Amino acid sequence: MKKAKLFLAAIAVMAVVGGVYAAKAKRSTDTIFVKTTTTTNVCTVPLTFRTLSPTGPFVTTTYATLVQGATCTLTPIYSGE
Repeated sequence: MKKAKLFLAAIAVMAVVGGVYAAKAKRSTDTIFVKTTTTTNVCTVPLTFRTLSPTGPFVTTTYATLVQGATCTLTPIYSGE
C-alpha cells in the first residue's frame, strides 16, 4: 500500500509539472494583416490568433502579410491556437 501511495504521488507531481510547462508554452500566433477590398493590394486590417506558419489547422487562403501597409501576396492562413 505504501508503494502505491508513493507511485500515485509521483504521478501527481509529474502532472502538475506538465501543466505548468503547458501553460507557459508559446503559442505560434502572429498578428497578420489582410486586405478587405479588391481595389487595393495593401494589407491594413489586423487579424489575430492566426499564423502564416503551417503549425496549426488550415483556415483559408487569402492576401496577407506580416507588415501593416505592405503589399499583400496570396498566402495560406493557419490557426494559431
